[in-house]
Amino acid sequence: MNTIPFIIIVLSFLLLIIYLLLSLFLFFFTVRRIEYNLKINGYDRPFSWDVMGLRTYLYVIDLVQPKRLYSRPSVLDAFTTSKLIHEYKRPIDVSLARLLMLDGVLLFAVAIVSDMLYF
Repeated sequence: MNTIPFIIIVLSFLLLIIYLLLSLFLFFFTVRRIEYNLKINGYDRPFSWDVMGLRTYLYVIDLVQPKRLYSRPSVLDAFTTSKLIHEYKRPIDVSLARLLMLDGVLLFAVAIVSDMLYF
């Protein structure tokens, strides 16, 4: 048995598990806390169309933005600006969002490498 394809399969499986765990953690702790704070301060719940938690990935895009882009409207939601989201973030939220993006890129790269090895 060739060990390189086996290592790549194990690596892709581990990256997928890390990606899903980070996504769930960001949804249940970061996104829900930010939305709760927005609701307390009189703003409507952003992304009210989303019932499955896919808005986590849109929050990740807003959390890793540089400061010069804070005033633009949030992705797919004109009522919530990135500035509002950044008012209620913590440093750990930004770190987790960056880890999620890095893990997604690594997962994509490993998937491409494994495709190249099998074909």
